[in-house]
Amino acid sequence: MKISEWDGLCDKINLTSLNYGMPIIQDFIPYGGAFGVEVLMKNGIVKAKFTHKRLREYPISGGPSTLREGVIYPEIEEYAIKLVKELSWNGVAMIEFRIDSRDNKPYLMEINPRFWGSLQTGIFSGVDFPNLLYELGTKGDCQEVLSYESGKQCRWLLFGDILWFIKSPLTIKNIRNFFKFRGKNLCYDIISKDDISPTFGMIKMLFITLFSKKERKRIFNRGW
Repeated sequence: MKISEWDGLCDKINLTSLNYGMPIIQDFIPYGGAFGVEVLMKNGIVKAKFTHKRLREYPISGGPSTLREGVIYPEIEEYAIKLVKELSWNGVAMIEFRIDSRDNKPYLMEINPRFWGSLQTGIFSGVDFPNLLYELGTKGDCQEVLSYESGKQCRWLLFGDILWFIKSPLTIKNIRNFFKFRGKNLCYDIISKDDISPTFGMIKMLFITLFSKKERKRIFNRGW
């Protein structure tokens, strides 16, 4: 970093700290992929685990996943489980990693101590976290689910993946991938023939958003 850039950074840090308190400065990790390790713990003991890879995100510069896939990734699973064991974690958590494109190493991004947006991916793959947590809370214990079927995908079509398509480069590959709506290994976050109420709810939210200038700006101008 040049001296002039360093001085500018120091000025911004001082200004930010005066108004909001001392900021946390993080190193930028060039994007080489992103993964989430989900766990259910009982006082530091692993009762269930699942790992997903982000395939698409909105904003495309980094945000909630709009398409993700269940994978097996022992290295980051080991990191994640070691971390929550040290914390004697009790309950659910999603530990997020970003892969550095320079050396292909995973870096810890954050821990979400709650259910995560991509929850349906794990359920579709055979790890029913909500039911397992219910059993743990009501019965004091639950069965262990430490293996699952990888390769299953889950899609947030309404309206995350549609926004991804609108903002993504208009290439043949993106068009072809976006219009793959069916497959035995594909499910959806909201759309379900067994319960259509969430779908109608999302459509209602769409109309509210379209008629609100503030909301349109917030949604369509996200990202870098």
